[in-house]
Amino acid sequence: MRSAIAAVIARAQRKLALLPIHEPLFMADGAAVNKPILLLATNVYPENSASLQDLKREIFVRLRRHASPRLLPTINEWERTFFWTNQMPRQGSRSHRRQVRMLAMLVLKEINERLI
Repeated sequence: MRSAIAAVIARAQRKLALLPIHEPLFMADGAAVNKPILLLATNVYPENSASLQDLKREIFVRLRRHASPRLLPTINEWERTFFWTNQMPRQGSRSHRRQVRMLAMLVLKEINERLI
């Protein structure tokens, strides 16, 4: 029991170590030095970016070309959430998600070779 608790604590510590550190930006004038201001890094949304839409289209067209019919529901669900999560949706079997990830790596290598 003690080792299970230690493993959970260690995992939480590793997860915290990987989180980005957010430091506030301060205004330059003397009167508002302690008042933080918010600056957005970009106002481009993935669904509005032509290059990201093109990349998404290429990835999923090629995935469907290489995939067996049983993997298509997993691919369709991933395409729906592609821009807004860094993981595949958990619907379907773990095996199907793993196979789709492997196919995605092959597709990205294909795209990379074509660009070089």
